[in-house]
Amino acid sequence: MKLKLVKNAHLIRDQNLVQIQHYDTIIFEFDELTKSARVFSQLSRTSDRQIRHAVEFFQPDTIERIYPTQKWAYSKPLGRF
Repeated sequence: MKLKLVKNAHLIRDQNLVQIQHYDTIIFEFDELTKSARVFSQLSRTSDRQIRHAVEFFQPDTIERIYPTQKWAYSKPLGRF
């Protein structure tokens, strides 16, 4: 089975961490050692479709879902003007 990628989605592999970037946003992370995933849901229908493809492909044991109202906790601070 091959991972299906939607238009403008890219697979990034760094040691045991696999990430999927859709445009400029990381929408899916999968840790191969712990078999756990973190998904950034409800950003767009296309991103959600890509996440479904990734979950079907990687079949993680646990999934942590991050929603748009929570995503700011994972953003880098911009600093002060």
